[in-house]
Amino acid sequence: MTPGVEPILYEGKEIAVIYRASIEVSERLFLTDNDNPFQIGLHERKKGTKIPAHLHNCPQPLAISEIQEFLYVVRGSIRLTMLNVKNETIDVKDLTVGDSVLLK
Repeated sequence: MTPGVEPILYEGKEIAVIYRASIEVSERLFLTDNDNPFQIGLHERKKGTKIPAHLHNCPQPLAISEIQEFLYVVRGSIRLTMLNVKNETIDVKDLTVGDSVLLK
């Protein structure tokens, strides 16, 4: 597990992932699995670095089976309270500037 990446699990399923601002990157780091249609990557490149043009091709049409939401804290903070369908608290996390969360 990458330091600064905090999965939130419920009944054995990953329902969210918190990405802390403290994640260390050497050139690039993709945070999502290859099979996730929404790719989250961090780049830290030297000024003037050119990335070759490339295409993002999909060999077949995607069937989206879940809705995802991505939140990034620009300033201030967020208290994230994850609830189950019975409105019971699963987990509570505080996010600060530079932190983000992928809600699945």
